[in-house]
Parts: sequence; structure tokens; C-alpha cells
Amino acid sequence: LPLVRRLFFGVLAREGMRRDELADLRWDDLDLQRGMVRLDVNKTDDPRAWALSPDVARALTLWKERQGEASKVEGARVFTLGGRPLYVLKFAEHLRADLATAGVERAELFGRSGVRRPVRVHDLRATFVTVSLANARSESWVADRTGHRTSDMINRYRRAARTWAEANLGSLAPLDTALAWDQTIPDPVVRRRHGGGHRGGTPSGEFSESMSNLAERKGFEPLVPLRVHMISNHAPSATRSSLPQTPSP
Repeated sequence: LPLVRRLFFGVLAREGMRRDELADLRWDDLDLQRGMVRLDVNKTDDPRAWALSPDVARALTLWKERQGEASKVEGARVFTLGGRPLYVLKFAEHLRADLATAGVERAELFGRSGVRRPVRVHDLRATFVTVSLANARSESWVADRTGHRTSDMINRYRRAARTWAEANLGSLAPLDTALAWDQTIPDPVVRRRHGGGHRGGTPSGEFSESMSNLAERKGFEPLVPLRVHMISNHAPSATRSSLPQTPSP
């Protein structure tokens, strides 16, 4: 699997940003020497900055070294594939395909029913909130990273966080050591169900052609037996709390 995609998903689950915020992140927004990130432009027009988890800062430092001169261009994005920004509007399909490729077989991540839908990229943000609360992080600490404006938004994850804590699941693995940086395997092709050319549809012909040429990408396999825990805020179960049907910010 492409290293950039694995890194992207890993940062989302460990820092709690929105998918589009991370996709638009520029190297200029990061101070990796101090381990800081700054988001001046975001969905809620509320600039925020915080200290990155040390393992995330180390992983991004390694990623920047791999980018070389491209990372030094003014306004360069952190996450690119083949020199182009990641196409993230339908990234849930990649997430589910990548989980399946990694050997994850939890039916609740892929099934659809009256009370459940397949795991989405946004659920990585829910994972961040849940794991943070389970490990005794405060609401203010969580909100500094996610941009949530009310306690009610964060309290939706309390029940799942208690279950996580009671199961003694701890924190997610350090991102920099969870990635085997030098392994290379083919980039899987995910077919899209929707036609069209822009928002949510198939990428343009030029972009599709560039993607097809990326036969071999840097990726990784887990260094230890894979144990994936994801929290879906639309999937009530023993490890999930039910939420209203209105989208979460």
C-alpha cells in the first residue's frame, strides 16, 4: 500500500484533524523542530495550533526527508502522490480496501444495516477522540486539536471511551515505528462506483492516467501482528456509542 496513504490515515487517527484539513496541510504549517502544527485556515474559521504527538512529529520528519527538495517549495503540500495532491473526496473506498488488504476482517467495519454503515475516513477522527478520552486527556486538550466548539460534541464519545479504558487497550502504536518505511508493493486500484468528473466522482482522465503509472510505491507492512481498533460514530455496539444522524462537525 502507498506509504503516503498509510501515513495519512495514521496521522488522522493520532491528531484528530478533519480529512480536508490534513489533505491541505502545507510544510509551512509545520515546525517539526519544535513538534508544532498551525492551522490558520479551517472549516470553522478558528485558527488553532498545538504540539504534535512526538511519534507523529518524528514520522513527518522522516516523510519530509523522503520528499527532498519538493518539500522546500513554498506552499508545498505535505501529502502528495506522484507529485499531485491526494484525491480524498472518496477516500473511504481506499480506507476499506486498505484494511482488507492488511487482513482486517471485522465485519462491523464493512457491513451496512439500519444502524450501521461501513467505516469512513471521518471515523479515524472519532478514534482519536475516543482513545484520547480513554487515556485521560481533557476536553480542552481534545478540542485544541479537533476544533470542536462544545462539550456536547466531545461527550458523544464518552461511552466508547469508557469501554476502551475498561478493556485496557491503551494508546495507538507510535506512528514512526509502526511504519516499515522501505518496503515496496504495488499500489492497489480502487474502482469507483460513481461516474462524473468532479466532487465525489472519478478523477479526471489526466489524473487517472498519472495514477495508473504509479505501479510501485513505497509502503509498509506491520512489524508486529496487526491489531486494528476503529470507532465508528454511526455504529452502536459494545465499543461504540450511538449518535444523532446529523453529520458531526
